[in-house]
Amino acid sequence: MPDSRRDQLRAELMRLRMQAGLGGRPLAEKIDSTQATVSRIERGQTLPSLPIVRAWLKACGADPETTTRVVSLAEAVHTYTRGWA
Repeated sequence: MPDSRRDQLRAELMRLRMQAGLGGRPLAEKIDSTQATVSRIERGQTLPSLPIVRAWLKACGADPETTTRVVSLAEAVHTYTRGWA
């Protein structure tokens, strides 16, 4: 379940960027990050912090409903803890 939520978050952020017509570099500038970080987030190699998720949503012009849904998803991913194996 946590991996699917993480994949869902990654896919949602990428969809929003593309829908906004932003390339990785322009988005990175808007969220005060780097193109490499944007790329790592979209490939699922880096989990974005909650402030980055909020900045990403704002930069992409996400509507309030989408913002609430994606922030909730990001919070769920960040609060998941795994038990000891």
